[in-house]
Amino acid sequence: PMGSGIYAGDPNVMSVIACFPKVKMIEDQFGGLLKGMLAMQKMAKAQGRQGPQSAGPGGTLWSYGEGAGVLPTLLAKELGEGVKTGVEAQGVTASIEAGYLERKCSGWLVATEGGEYEADEVVLATPAYAASKLLAPHSEEASRLMSNIPYVKMAVVCLGYDKGSVPHPLDGFGFLIPKKEGRKILGSLWSSSIFPNRAPEGKALFTLMMGGARSPELATLPEEELLAACRDEMAVTLGATKEPEFVKIVRWDKAIPQYLVGHLDRVKVIEREISALGGVTLGGNAYYGIGINDCTMRAELIGQMVAEKLAKTGGA
Repeated sequence: PMGSGIYAGDPNVMSVIACFPKVKMIEDQFGGLLKGMLAMQKMAKAQGRQGPQSAGPGGTLWSYGEGAGVLPTLLAKELGEGVKTGVEAQGVTASIEAGYLERKCSGWLVATEGGEYEADEVVLATPAYAASKLLAPHSEEASRLMSNIPYVKMAVVCLGYDKGSVPHPLDGFGFLIPKKEGRKILGSLWSSSIFPNRAPEGKALFTLMMGGARSPELATLPEEELLAACRDEMAVTLGATKEPEFVKIVRWDKAIPQYLVGHLDRVKVIEREISALGGVTLGGNAYYGIGINDCTMRAELIGQMVAEKLAKTGGA
């Protein structure tokens, strides 16, 4: 359920060490996952800590009152007028001709639909398939490996109900469903239970996920069939048999990157190729973790790495 719910992936081909490093650590340290969980529980009890010990991803569920889109908006505002948003990078070329050698840094020109921008350092935080195109003229191997990182299709269906029409108390974050249950949805987040202001008083908002590596064809169902399937799932899982009062559907052709077996080895090669270029740093959720928490941790490292590089090369 974690594999299909968090990554929308196929556990048979996913890299455990890349997707769930804590699981691998527990197995290596204790000789098995269940043995490790029991041992961790005993150790926690001996230290006076209570609560279940989890092998799943850590971190806290969080958002802003107006949604996660507030984060990049606030960052852009904080950084000022120099930030350009909604502009697609169409190409990256070395700018040796522009005199960057005299400034003792590699130097790049980033081509966009709105013109070219000079850069001492380029942070590639795009999806892997976009980064692959940008790097193709500079590293055939890195470009190839990036283009081979698969993405899965997803349909995200948001349904709003009157709380009185849902018999479940909704005292949790939602649920993930193992494949053997034979359900059409991968899981459901109870958005209004997790975060305030997600639904009016007396109402409940649910986010259902369909498709992924398990059933990619379900993500492309016509809207009526998609909604019918979701209503059926709500009735079976939560006893919500009435029609939803609110519906919103978002489809993603390339939703979540898949960390397949050997992922970390491929990332090492990509890093080596990029390091040889100079003036390029790797980010985004296709390599080190797919969630916002993962990307935030990586961003802090990137900031330090870029600052150190620019201090050495004399860049701005």
